[in-house]
Amino acid sequence: MAVYLPSATVNYADTNATVQGGTTVTGTSANATLVTLTLPNNTALYKLRIVVFVSGTVTATEANNMILTQGSTTLMTLPVIQSASAGPVVVEPIVNAAVSQTIAIKVGAATPGASAGYNVSVVAIQVS
Repeated sequence: MAVYLPSATVNYADTNATVQGGTTVTGTSANATLVTLTLPNNTALYKLRIVVFVSGTVTATEANNMILTQGSTTLMTLPVIQSASAGPVVVEPIVNAAVSQTIAIKVGAATPGASAGYNVSVVAIQVS
């Protein structure tokens, strides 16, 4: 079964989405930014819905090789499964926009394989 993420131009079904973005990148470099979102309200909490997976030729390098950052701080390593057939992983952290209004999904410190596709979709919903 193949699983594909929507591109950044697709409208999500969740009408409460405050901001959203997505991409698929192949042949990227370590620490490259995949998606950046600016949270509009600097006093609010946001629930993020992050969907990640790798596709193409996947190597051991791809395991857990994406991170969530807020401003210049790494909040968490995303649990990327090292298999092109494993399907997506969904995480839903809450972030405080008072810390920084900029969140990003980035490639981790390991250099991805040249044929590995890094796929990510992020929806941010203001919850307070």
